[in-house]
Amino acid sequence: MLKYVTFLSDAFNQTEIKKNFINPCCFGEDLADWLVRRLGDTDLTAAPKPCQEDWGWEVFVTCGNKRFFIGTGQYKLGNQFGWLCFVESCLPFYKRWLGVKDAAEQQRVCAVFHSVLASASEIRDIRWHTKENFVKGNEADWKSQPDA
Repeated sequence: MLKYVTFLSDAFNQTEIKKNFINPCCFGEDLADWLVRRLGDTDLTAAPKPCQEDWGWEVFVTCGNKRFFIGTGQYKLGNQFGWLCFVESCLPFYKRWLGVKDAAEQQRVCAVFHSVLASASEIRDIRWHTKENFVKGNEADWKSQPDA
């Protein structure tokens, strides 16, 4: 499943380290806030406030009755800084072990997230990756949409 996305945008803070950052690299707060607002116009339910992590920010979303988070953070793309986001399930391990699945809902979250990104003039060069390829550093194998 393509659930990691990289893109370029100059619309969000990439240089000013804020006092509330856990670590100096915790850029993406304004991107996460923007995402919460944009997701409000979709059939997903987004938590009103993003949560900070030591690597960036999380936006919690619900699709149907399943919960996910969209992680956001700054990422170096070639010679410039861009953004990395990923969609992860909040389904506990024991529920997965019992056979509960949320892949269809996760794919829906990715599709809605893509439509939000693709419809924004401030976002460019959207690239979707599998988690496995991205973690291995195989960023050349990407698709323009999460369901491609």
